[in-house]
Amino acid sequence: MLWPGQDPRAADGTVRTGNCAPDIEAVAMQVFEIDSMAGLRPWFPQWEALAQRCLVPNPFYERGALVPALEEGIVAAGWRILLIVDSDAPDRLAGLVPIERRRFHPLVPQAVWRPVAHDYAFCSVPLIDRERADAAVDALLRWVRANGSVPLDLVDLPVDEPITPLLHAHLRRQHMPRLVHNPRDRAACRPGASAEAYLAGALRKKRRKELARQYRRLGEHGRLECRRLAPGEDVHGWVEQFVALEAAGWKGRNGTAIAARSSHHHLFERLVEDFHAKGRIDICGLFLDDQPVALKCNLVGACEGRTGFAFKIAYDERFERYSPGVQLEIEQIVHMHGPDAAMNWMDSCASSQHFMIDRLWTERRRFSSILVGAPGIRGRSTIKALEGAAALHRIYAGRDSQQGEEQP
Repeated sequence: MLWPGQDPRAADGTVRTGNCAPDIEAVAMQVFEIDSMAGLRPWFPQWEALAQRCLVPNPFYERGALVPALEEGIVAAGWRILLIVDSDAPDRLAGLVPIERRRFHPLVPQAVWRPVAHDYAFCSVPLIDRERADAAVDALLRWVRANGSVPLDLVDLPVDEPITPLLHAHLRRQHMPRLVHNPRDRAACRPGASAEAYLAGALRKKRRKELARQYRRLGEHGRLECRRLAPGEDVHGWVEQFVALEAAGWKGRNGTAIAARSSHHHLFERLVEDFHAKGRIDICGLFLDDQPVALKCNLVGACEGRTGFAFKIAYDERFERYSPGVQLEIEQIVHMHGPDAAMNWMDSCASSQHFMIDRLWTERRRFSSILVGAPGIRGRSTIKALEGAAALHRIYAGRDSQQGEEQP
């Protein structure tokens, strides 16, 4: 087993180096595959430290979120964690990439490696050490070269953030074929001069008046107030209130609520408790006579910049005519413009063209996926063949006008 501080070149067979070719073994940065919790557990402290240094934040791949998903069986069997380790500093992680083997498209048998995905992960950006980003990305691509028969599909990378141009630069340098596909965006919120100005730019005056009227009408049913989870406060009550509120709505009727499966309940509870202990969770709610009518849970990335990620939201459908979910989102915007804001900006983690959040949050976070193959005829042929599958996907998804591009 590979332990922190151990020379990776001396690790035994319980941790695989991905069939590294000699040229890969010669470089200082190495990639190791972990496929069990026993192999991963010794790296927990280094994982926590990496999350604080990462180039682009992703709380869903932090230890406090991913480990419960693995242990509770939320992630499908067959997962692997790629640890990028510096041979000269083997007690420090330079990268962590959770992956699983999947078909590139349901109609195409070609397998690809993709970042781990599950019902409670809304970002798939690898954790890459910003201080060793060049070497870490180089090592990851060398791992792809050594495993040439199965491409790596890095889905939903943020186009305008450092990891994507860095990846493209290394792909050109290593002459690796790639396909840029599935471009999309989703709503984000970056505070402006004031909450009033932000909302005026997002919503028409008529809509703002209607929402204000609905808020007043909601308040006629009792004492209406907005509350936030305080540092050091017991979070258990908030968790149980959220689970119950969600289960009482359409997700409960469809069997997709957190409460529907004990493993999902355990995951949610463990994740929230971990992030609350670190002071990196923002839970807020609208309460009517001390009973929640809308609740929202946001996560905050560990690295500098305090980027927020919307995680879960639920509302009481008995008050649907008053738009309680929208009212809570407005409270969120007001809070983000205040002196006690928990985050500097926020990713909605919503689907593209979301009917509600797109109207409230005016910024967009742009994404694209990059399918990477090994250099040479075989790798190029594989990427070229999958370009047709990507075109089929665009047609199927109704985005025929969005063009992928193959690059040398």
